[in-house]
Amino acid sequence: MKKLIAIRFLFLYILLLGLISLILPTKISASHKTYQENFEAGNLNNWTVKRNSQYTNTSQPCLYGNIPTSWNVENGKAGIKINGPSCTTEIIPNNFNLSGFTGYSYSFDMEYKNTALANRNILFKYLDSSNWYDFMTYGSTIYFQKVVGSYYRVENKSYPFQDNQNYHFKIDFYNNIIKLFINDVLIWELQDFAPYFNGGSIGLQASVGADPDSEVWFDNIVVTNIDSSLDVPLIMQTDEPWQSQEYDTASTWSAPEPATINRWGCAITSAAMVLQYHGIKKLPDDTTLDPGTLNIWLNNQDDGYIGKGLVNWLAISRLSKLAKTINNITTFDALEYKRAGSDSAQLTTDLDASQPDILEVPGHFIVARGIANTTFYINDPYYDDRVALDSYDNKFLSLRRLIPSNTNLSYLLITADPDVDVSITNNSGQNIPDTSYYIEQGIKDPVSGKTSGDTKILMIPKPADDTYKLSVATTSATAKDFSLKLYRYKQDGAVAIAPLSGYTRSDESATFSFEYKQNPLSTPPAPIDTTPPQIKSTKTLDTNNNGKIDTIEVTFARDVNGSTVNSTGTDFTVEGYIITKAKEKDPGIVQITLAEKSTNDTGTTPPVTLKNNSIKDITSDTYNHQQIAMPTDGAPPTKPIADIPGDKYLTPQKVTLVSLDEPGTPTIFYTLDGSNPATSSAKLTYTKPITIDGSSVTLKAIAQDEAGNKSEVITEDYEIAPKIDDTSITVAQSYTTSFTVTWTTNRPSYSRVVFGTQSKKVKGSGSKYGYNDTTDEKPTKTKNHSVTITDLLPGKTYYYRLISRGSPEQVTDEQSITLPADPTPTPTPTLTPSSSSSSSSSSSSSSSSSSSSSESTSCNDEKPKSAPILLFAFAGINTVALSWKEAENPVSYYLIAYSTKAGKLQYGNPNIGGKGTTSFVVENLSGGQTYYFKVRAGNGCTPGDYSNEIAATPIGFSEEGQATGFIKDVLGSKTVEPTYQKEPIIKTQEINTAEIQIEKKGLQ
Repeated sequence: MKKLIAIRFLFLYILLLGLISLILPTKISASHKTYQENFEAGNLNNWTVKRNSQYTNTSQPCLYGNIPTSWNVENGKAGIKINGPSCTTEIIPNNFNLSGFTGYSYSFDMEYKNTALANRNILFKYLDSSNWYDFMTYGSTIYFQKVVGSYYRVENKSYPFQDNQNYHFKIDFYNNIIKLFINDVLIWELQDFAPYFNGGSIGLQASVGADPDSEVWFDNIVVTNIDSSLDVPLIMQTDEPWQSQEYDTASTWSAPEPATINRWGCAITSAAMVLQYHGIKKLPDDTTLDPGTLNIWLNNQDDGYIGKGLVNWLAISRLSKLAKTINNITTFDALEYKRAGSDSAQLTTDLDASQPDILEVPGHFIVARGIANTTFYINDPYYDDRVALDSYDNKFLSLRRLIPSNTNLSYLLITADPDVDVSITNNSGQNIPDTSYYIEQGIKDPVSGKTSGDTKILMIPKPADDTYKLSVATTSATAKDFSLKLYRYKQDGAVAIAPLSGYTRSDESATFSFEYKQNPLSTPPAPIDTTPPQIKSTKTLDTNNNGKIDTIEVTFARDVNGSTVNSTGTDFTVEGYIITKAKEKDPGIVQITLAEKSTNDTGTTPPVTLKNNSIKDITSDTYNHQQIAMPTDGAPPTKPIADIPGDKYLTPQKVTLVSLDEPGTPTIFYTLDGSNPATSSAKLTYTKPITIDGSSVTLKAIAQDEAGNKSEVITEDYEIAPKIDDTSITVAQSYTTSFTVTWTTNRPSYSRVVFGTQSKKVKGSGSKYGYNDTTDEKPTKTKNHSVTITDLLPGKTYYYRLISRGSPEQVTDEQSITLPADPTPTPTPTLTPSSSSSSSSSSSSSSSSSSSSSESTSCNDEKPKSAPILLFAFAGINTVALSWKEAENPVSYYLIAYSTKAGKLQYGNPNIGGKGTTSFVVENLSGGQTYYFKVRAGNGCTPGDYSNEIAATPIGFSEEGQATGFIKDVLGSKTVEPTYQKEPIIKTQEINTAEIQIEKKGLQ
């Protein structure tokens, strides 16, 4: 098997690009060929050899055996055979370059001659030997490589290539997206990013390294222009000056995310692109139209935004009509809005008709501006790397079509919450044709993923003049309040808006009637609420607080006619109870009084029935339908009780809370910071006894039953003494007349010590607890206490207790200490300076010699005046080539060190060359591993400073051990760096384990 190191140098390249200097049409056209070559002429007369030279002898060409080899055409294919020393050769076509070329696709056939185990490079963008892109194949791996000056990027992907096979390649390169197809299957998609270079030419290149054999053949080269899109301007919501402007009224609904166009403005930015494409570049007031000014205009319209941040496209349509004169538009009267579904056929038709469309994708809007084959090209207002619809799996939810038109702009639009159903019929009860009914998904913040919220929409284009009936019902069995808006657009786009609200049940729809005319002379009359009285809720009450139900409160969805409520309560029945009276308590609220039962039944909720045709609605004067409602429990639980009352305690306390409610057990919420447990964000749910351990703790608790009723709040105040850690008590210093004692507590507290010469086994009373003396209390709370007791008698025994005061005080058991009788002298340390460590260049010295390690010599060599500057690291196959600018003299040698972690060096090579050395190739590195390199100079026995650090990631296979010539932890060329302690002399000829440990200091 051939050596892996040979892979590093073996390159076979092909570059296929096309040159076209055409102005792109605004009308969609089919993609077309811009360059084609099948080598049927049997020669390469249109190609020029740019280089053909050996690595080590640039004056000699590549060889096949002992004969110079060259590119040629055989059997209708272009290729080259090389068998000889390491070399590179490349040819480029005459009179081609890529200046101004924005998008292309090229395809070709490649023959894998003899074996797949050879390097084959496909250069698809080539300027010169320092600026190129390619796909390189070797075995079952494809490598993407990009070189721009000293910049190098490499990535890899697997593919099962086979020996002696033909493969069809196609590469698309458009708007910094690179796609690789093999045998018409998309294999790889990559995003290109800076740095870039412009222009270049097409060409073929081949090279060999340590492996001298190479052969490859190419055919059927086709380069195709794929950029034939509409001239829709690309506008980004992230651009200045509008990106930081508040979008809609997003500050009311976007928190905690920013309320800016940057985060939410995809729809208005897409609308601005389409409006500008159609020539509407100014607003009606002559202001330049952009996302920021369009946002302001929509905010100033009653109908500009609907729901939370959803653009009302009918307002955009009206804007186009109002702005046509200022923009000198005569070809159409307005951009008529039409919504379509996810059918790509409609999108294709529109693009073929030079009509860009706004696409809704989940949580986002983009503009479709072109089509080539099956690829739709887009302008994305947020993601500048998304240029085709395949970034969204070639799918969209709906189309927003703004079509140049001279027709009328009349519309009916209804917006509602997603959990209600809305339907419209005409005055004859028939459904309306062409009605669109859908949920408009909220916009998604591209950073956090938060959405603005969905809205249900019903739309009817060009409705007939009529009286319409609107019905609203909940989509679930749960009765609910609703609010919606009715927009009535006239023929000229002017709008009348009517907000509607009410209450709806699954078995009782709310109903309205309204009039519509395409050209009313005045504001149309408000819709009429025709909903009969509906029960919104009922709840049981215990008005005399004796634990027994005595009242049921019935709340209607809207005000009712109080005079139609029978005072004897015959409009209602309450299961199991006798009604004594009924009356309207407040507008829309009827109170039913019950005869109390003898049993305690606070949690009971008997069904309430409203009989048919009993009570009228005050607005429409219609009677109710029969309804049955289940009341909620309106009686609160009992106030919680704590089994341990608030007080001062020496030890932590476990407090149990109890509250009662029938028929179940209520939930208890509590706080320990004195805040209201009903509203505080610090509230906790009680599940087990609460441990109270603090200098001042206020416990507050409230109980809540399943119906949401809350009890009164209990308040208990506790004070717990701090805990002294007995194991931490230490006499830190002891002298003849003083000592210092230290200890720790579990929380900050004040410190003092009581003491005396008489033992107090039993703690006494008073502030000194029976002792004669006390230190002053330290004024600052701390967990780490230190108190010094002074003015004591030598040789005496003292007894003392430690005190940490929180609230209350914590006092330890008695401690004792006997002080020394006489002073103890303290010796004065003598500092002995040590000499510098250096080494000799003599080969007879040995670092393992014990005598050498105890001797010291002086190093008088001058340090280099500056560090070298590491210019670049070029990664190859299992290698990295380094280049640097020399350090300032004096310099006698250079050292390279590297690591697999940034900022920490692991391996060094002190033998890379003397003064004048500016480059070095590090070999035997592992492919895919990132390495961090530094270089430094030295002068004799004195090392210089390290250079800057540069990282590089070679390609290739995994290698064992360190790079060739590098030793773990070795830093010096001939010596270690000087230290202030004696060190053994180190030589590179005699490195052993002990020397490595010494030299390790220099790599930290």
